[in-house]
Amino acid sequence: MLILCSCLAAHRATLRQKIQLSQCADSQDHLSAGASAGLSTDVLISIAVFWVWSRIDAQRHSVRNWWLVLPAGAFVGLSLALPLYLYFRQDIYED
Repeated sequence: MLILCSCLAAHRATLRQKIQLSQCADSQDHLSAGASAGLSTDVLISIAVFWVWSRIDAQRHSVRNWWLVLPAGAFVGLSLALPLYLYFRQDIYED
């Protein structure tokens, strides 16, 4: 009986350690997933705000071809869309 109890106690301790290790691994995965989700959300908000601003600014300054920033931002990102829009906007000042 004593051997059976000690075996059950050892098995229970092993299971508890496995659960704690899996919880630690899961929490680290959740932290990294949370960080990447936060970064993705920031980028999406930034591109949406840029699209709204570029539309308003293009109407105000009569920027031609401003709509090209929409696919540039959707397929590449803000790193292409913003310089492209500024290039189009610069053309109205050089004319």
